Amino acid sequence: MPVEVTWYIPYRVADTKFTGIVTVKDLEYVAQRFVDLLTEAEAHAPGRMVHMFYDTTECESMPPLYLMLKQAMPVLRFKTRGTMFHITRSAALRSMLELTAHVTNFKTRAFPTREEAVRAAEAQLVNDDLQAKSS
Repeated sequence: MPVEVTWYIPYRVADTKFTGIVTVKDLEYVAQRFVDLLTEAEAHAPGRMVHMFYDTTECESMPPLYLMLKQAMPVLRFKTRGTMFHITRSAALRSMLELTAHVTNFKTRAFPTREEAVRAAEAQLVNDDLQAKSS
């Protein structure tokens, strides 16, 4: 399967890596794994925002935009879904994901390297923790 979805930081940051040619079945798998991880996070860390890496640096192609939108729908019910840190060097994939994120009201930020995305996610987690303490 050309996709892997795991925890980068348990209950805080999910990590999705795509390789090769991604199919609709792969997107269905990703959507279900996101639902599973968000459900798991709600049980173990209620109220915490869950961010995600969406790494397409090794992806050759993705399904059409309308199919990506359809697969994102089950995740929308979670109020704890945080920022999607998209890692890509492809302007086409970045544009496609940004449009999907805009339509589905996902917060997204794009980065050309994993290292930059990791630094941004770490800063976001610190910000989340500060906001939680002040609430």
